[in-house]
Amino acid sequence: MSNIENLLTKALQGKQGGVTPWYENISKEAEPVVDGIEQMVKEGKRANASSVTRPPNEELGVKVSRSRVSAWMYKLDENE
Repeated sequence: MSNIENLLTKALQGKQGGVTPWYENISKEAEPVVDGIEQMVKEGKRANASSVTRPPNEELGVKVSRSRVSAWMYKLDENE
């Protein structure tokens, strides 16, 4: 098997991420913040995903990327 085929095979054998949404794996301390952000989005208040990501990451130790927050906010907005 060539080196490229070998690398592609290894890439397919890796762990599959994203199975559980980030907002379902947060601490009890972070829940009110995430719930508050969710409520704001449902009320039609728009926020920048980078700004929304900062407090959970910096203050509560919730490791989440801006892109995941953006996708979550988009999904919330779509459901309204």
